[in-house]
Amino acid sequence: MFKKLLLVTGLITLGSFVVSKESRTKAKETVREMVATVRSAVKSKTDGVESSTTRPEKKLYALRGRLKELDAEVSATKDRLAQQIVESSRATTDVNKLREEVDAGTKVLTARAAEIDAARTELVGYGGQSIPVSAARKRLDRDLELVAAKKALLTETESAAHQREEGVTLLRQHVAELETTKLEAMTKLDVLDLELKKLRLHEVKDRFEANDTKAGKFLEAVKELENDIQVRKVRRSLDPQKMTATLETTKPFESAADAVARKLGLKADKKIEKAGD
Repeated sequence: MFKKLLLVTGLITLGSFVVSKESRTKAKETVREMVATVRSAVKSKTDGVESSTTRPEKKLYALRGRLKELDAEVSATKDRLAQQIVESSRATTDVNKLREEVDAGTKVLTARAAEIDAARTELVGYGGQSIPVSAARKRLDRDLELVAAKKALLTETESAAHQREEGVTLLRQHVAELETTKLEAMTKLDVLDLELKKLRLHEVKDRFEANDTKAGKFLEAVKELENDIQVRKVRRSLDPQKMTATLETTKPFESAADAVARKLGLKADKKIEKAGD
């Protein structure tokens, strides 16, 4: 019966090791896949082939959600670890109890064997009874067999308890590795998030620089127009004939009195005399 229990314990420990190994491998593959996906999305954006299905922000958000899978894995492993710790503690208690029983039985039987060997009569005390020496020897042999069987059981129980302790150690390592893997994934995603933010910042900067370039070109066009007008003015000043014609066609300054006399058909002096009368 105990051998079956020992076999089951060994299979549980081995199963925990296999599951832990597979879980570690799965977790690491998940992290590599997550990082590779975001890097591919960022590269697509950098190369100018971004689409609605490859936006790195969306992939980054989705992959942060997938970190919850690692949380579930860590929680499940801790559940198995807690169960293994309790079973290992019980196994240790059983080992200590069996060891005490074996030690006590060995001590008692050693003392009884000494009494039987020292007996000078046909009767000897054994287990609170006085029985013939021959019967006492037979009972001693049976009790020694029982103690020997219990000692063998103690050895197997110690082996089972040791395997459970190894299972606890493996599960503790597995939990630590999963938590490390999760932290590594979070760190890598944070780095990729920072790279993506830098990329977006450069894109905004490029747009502002493009706007500055347009404004600069507009100002250059205005300056060029002003220069053309100034050149035309200077060129006209270099042509004296045109300047003279312009001066000749310009009417002289006319006072208000002259304008009135001109309209009335009077000379300026007559207008002045009438005004005197």
